[in-house]
Amino acid sequence: MKSLLHTAGKKILEIINHHSYLSLLIIIAFGLFLRTVNFTDNFYFGHDQARDLLRIYDMIHTPNLKIVGPETDIPGLFCGPLYYYLLGIFYAISNFDPNAGVFMHILINLTGIPLLYYFGSVIKDKKLGVIASVLWAVSFEQINYSHWLSNPAFLSISTTIFFLGLYLFFIKKRQIGLPISMIGYGIGTQLDFYLVYLFIFYPLMYFFFPQKPDRKSVLQSLTIFILLFGSFAIAEIRFHFIGIQSFFGYVTGQSLAINIFDRLEMFVNGISKSLYYSLFVLNNFFALLIFVALGVIVFWKEKWSPTLIFLSIWLLSTFPLFGFSQTNIVSGTFVHGSIQGVITILVAFGIYTLIKVRKHYFAYLILGGFIIGNIVLFAQNNFSATTILGHQNWIYKDQKDVAEYTYESARSKPFSICAMTNPLFINNHWSTLYYLNGQKEYNYLPIWTGPAQEGDTFFEESSDRPMTRYLIIDPSHQFMDFAYRVTVYAEDQVSVLDDQKKFGEIIVQKRHIPEDPSELKDTQNLTPEQHAEVLKVLSIDPRYSCR
Repeated sequence: MKSLLHTAGKKILEIINHHSYLSLLIIIAFGLFLRTVNFTDNFYFGHDQARDLLRIYDMIHTPNLKIVGPETDIPGLFCGPLYYYLLGIFYAISNFDPNAGVFMHILINLTGIPLLYYFGSVIKDKKLGVIASVLWAVSFEQINYSHWLSNPAFLSISTTIFFLGLYLFFIKKRQIGLPISMIGYGIGTQLDFYLVYLFIFYPLMYFFFPQKPDRKSVLQSLTIFILLFGSFAIAEIRFHFIGIQSFFGYVTGQSLAINIFDRLEMFVNGISKSLYYSLFVLNNFFALLIFVALGVIVFWKEKWSPTLIFLSIWLLSTFPLFGFSQTNIVSGTFVHGSIQGVITILVAFGIYTLIKVRKHYFAYLILGGFIIGNIVLFAQNNFSATTILGHQNWIYKDQKDVAEYTYESARSKPFSICAMTNPLFINNHWSTLYYLNGQKEYNYLPIWTGPAQEGDTFFEESSDRPMTRYLIIDPSHQFMDFAYRVTVYAEDQVSVLDDQKKFGEIIVQKRHIPEDPSELKDTQNLTPEQHAEVLKVLSIDPRYSCR
């Protein structure tokens, strides 16, 4: 068995040496295949995705050029508009099909394959580059990122470009690295503003690896900086510096009562989870253990070389974020997105080192295990990559089925919808869904009978109340029981339940307004205590009721 693996591995290495670009194309093709298997309509589509589509629709049809992008979780602070312009190209071509937006994400995520191939080749040689690119191609986590229709999905790509530039400039002493790093920094901050903190790595790298830029690289970097950060300056002037005020208000409002050990535990747990979904799918702890073992092998061989110091700094680059409170960044699912590139490189480096010290059997066994494990995990999820980054099981395919069901069961007659939405009382998601899958096919929209809306929506206000109505309950672990209880109770006061269906995790109740009010009944059989609680909530906030 060992000799067979050694012979096969040796043959593969010979092919890589003589046909490196062909090998890279095959890896890209395989990565594209994994990312496009069963992706149509099979992705998370929630409030943020509908909000972005509505804004891009307005931007194209008004036209109304955007100078700010999606919101951050710091009130008053926005990302740059680059994401809207990139996504707008694919939406305009596809007549606003969200599948086209996901395909854009797939293409951008695939650039990680040649990026890591080049990065590995610069660090050592083509063999390291190929191993790193293979790991990226099959990574279940990266497949999830490629299907996530959201601006933070590009974290791993932009930060890999940033650190590649820093590596070229500070370690390889190539002047071109400085403007490359600025491209990664600018794009990353445009797409997710919290990456602005990466600027600290310029002086930090200079401290460890002193290197002076020439005039040309400085001018190139400044030009790139102005181009990619100019929109922030324009927005600050336009909106009276609200972003700067919000940012400094957030920084100065930080609590000093942070347990560093708790934050360190969060940091390590996040990395082990990332390793689990990218490399070793049996157990988080064993994934971390294998990663540490491969790291020890690399450090044993390389000692404290400049390359290893650089990669270690990159690996720890997200840790400063864990010193901040009052934000969802560190508790979110994508905080370690910016270090997925270095995790991939370090694992590839460990496998590469095993090959170099003639431990081929272990090297190919580990690499094969990683490849098979990720593909098995993908298959176990029915070739659907929504496990990691979707906040709940809220799939576009199920939502389309909801729209089709309401139109078909209404038999093309006017009907109304009301929804217990996530977030509560905001219908931009369902208005977008019905516009994309109802207006275009059936040539009319349902009437919205929920609470009055603020912000963008495709639904028009109407006083009509069709006899046929549908109550839609969005899936969410965030809803307390009383929200469902209050919404259904309020609807029981005006309509009769005819049928209830479930599409994925979405509940749809078909109802009608009776001619005889005596037909109305409590479908939940509330206790007196629950009834009193419901009435109390409705008296405080009538938005739970549909008119």
